[in-house]
Amino acid sequence: MKKRNWIKTTIAMITLIATVLETGFSTVSTMAAEITTEDGIVVNTDALGEASEAEDADDGLQIEVVPDDASGEGSDAAAETAEPEEDEEEEAVTEDGGSVEASSEDAEAEDTETEDTETEETEETEDFQESEEAAEEEEVYEEAPELKNGTLNLSDTGITGSGYKEISVYVDTDKLAKKDTFRIEFSGPATASYNPVINEDLDKTNGGRYDFEGLEGGEFTVRASASDNVILSYKYNEDGYPMIDVESKPSEGTLDATTLKGADDSEISAIRGEGYDNVEIRFNTEGLSDKAKFAFFVESEADATVDGKDAKEGITGLSSDTKLLTIDNLEGESFNAYVLADGDKEIDAKAEVDGGEATINVKDVAVKREYKYEDSKAKVTATLEKADAIPDDAYFCVTPLTEEEAEKYLEVLNSEREDGTPEY
Repeated sequence: MKKRNWIKTTIAMITLIATVLETGFSTVSTMAAEITTEDGIVVNTDALGEASEAEDADDGLQIEVVPDDASGEGSDAAAETAEPEEDEEEEAVTEDGGSVEASSEDAEAEDTETEDTETEETEETEDFQESEEAAEEEEVYEEAPELKNGTLNLSDTGITGSGYKEISVYVDTDKLAKKDTFRIEFSGPATASYNPVINEDLDKTNGGRYDFEGLEGGEFTVRASASDNVILSYKYNEDGYPMIDVESKPSEGTLDATTLKGADDSEISAIRGEGYDNVEIRFNTEGLSDKAKFAFFVESEADATVDGKDAKEGITGLSSDTKLLTIDNLEGESFNAYVLADGDKEIDAKAEVDGGEATINVKDVAVKREYKYEDSKAKVTATLEKADAIPDDAYFCVTPLTEEEAEKYLEVLNSEREDGTPEY
């Protein structure tokens, strides 16, 4: 019974295909219709249309009928027959457009482009953050509006411009060491006028504004020159005017306390240093009497000075009022700084370095052991066991006692406490 139904279904399909071929209507191949057999099998004419096109290409009709085996059913056979057609459709899609592979490649390409975009955005963000940090470290100013009437250019080699009648250039020497010098060079119109001091060696005291007049719109150049120990840069100041920044390179110095040997083999406490252009020495003179004087010396290969005086020869006449001295012109050379007595009174000096700050403690040295007093009524001599127990300039005073005061004093002197010790 099942075979008969299957044969009927097959005959119905053959009849439909023959009808399509005979009529030759192209519309039939593209129409979607369903034919239901007696057994409830549904035949889709879309698949028949594809079969018709294949037959036209082969110039003939080829139909293969596969009978059911004993265990199969008609509906299962029809399903197995339809499966190859679905595979052909999938292969046809792949062969015609390569859409499956193309879709995969496109997806990979899109992923790569997304990753590249994200990487570029990350790099741009990092660059922006770095530029912001650099801007925070060194603030950059724009030129003043009035300077835009001409052409002004600041570079690593100097300041150039044109189109101005006059211009002002500022010089910043705040970070220049006292020993370092520089020069300012100008080239421009012959009619230009300026302070002739720029043709000489300039130092830390020569910072400020320099005016260049009579430019008559011509081209000009302003640049500075200095030794290798000086850093020169050109920028705009906070008011927007061109500025030459003159700065000494920082020196990495050492500073500590040491002990030197004097000419008589005595020990001298000193400050030892190296790698500085200038050093401040502080003095603690709380233990120094008003009559005591001291001198300050600096030993170095450099032409060290203190207040413009030769420190090697010694700065004399210093007193308890001296609290701070600055050694200049050391030029990074090693040095020893110490204190000696200036006069008959002996002093004691001890050098110390704490947290990079150098201090010399200066006080009197007491050597006097005997103190005498004499008048018309009495002659008294006091002898000290230790000379430094009392300052040499201490005042020795003797006060006579009356008879009544003397008796009272002796009474107290001879009295004893309950424990046997004197009351005085």
